[in-house]
Amino acid sequence: MVDDDPELLGVIAQLLKLEKFEYQLFSSATEFLALNEYQPGSCLVVDNHMPGYTGLELQNELVSRNASLPIVFMSGDSRTEDVVTAVKNGTYQLLQKPFKKAQLIASINEAILEQQSIDELKSDQVKRKQKLAGLTPRETEILELLCLGHSNKSVSKELGITNSTVEFHRSNLNTKLEAKSLADLILIYRDISALD
Repeated sequence: MVDDDPELLGVIAQLLKLEKFEYQLFSSATEFLALNEYQPGSCLVVDNHMPGYTGLELQNELVSRNASLPIVFMSGDSRTEDVVTAVKNGTYQLLQKPFKKAQLIASINEAILEQQSIDELKSDQVKRKQKLAGLTPRETEILELLCLGHSNKSVSKELGITNSTVEFHRSNLNTKLEAKSLADLILIYRDISALD
């Protein structure tokens, strides 16, 4: 948690302790930015209005570092443009001070769960991309033609190979990409291609 108000830091620290959260307290964004790594399952709770770096400036710095850290903002007087900027940059929640303790705890838990889902999705996409990179050039050619709507027969004509060779490569594609059908192959290929 980052806030320049030591009294609020103390109150929230007590609450986090009661809720069995592990936590670290920082009195400035600069102090927090000295960290280079963040524990998986972490959530940053930050005040928007602080001397030096504001909460938004801290968020911008984290975005530039590609830090996948969910953020819950706290603010006593957030302007509309601050809220819009924070949300565009991926803020999970913006709590208006004063807020209820239950709101803060719910926001932290929800932010952590949402980030875990995002991280799992990214991990799945990376694995799929690695599988696609492991295809032979011929398998890639066949997959691309299948995704363009070609039948086995038209793929064999297009590439000058037998129909049984196309079927052999399709079987390999299903195995390598863990697909159960042509529709699966197409979805996997399009999903991965959309990442590039």
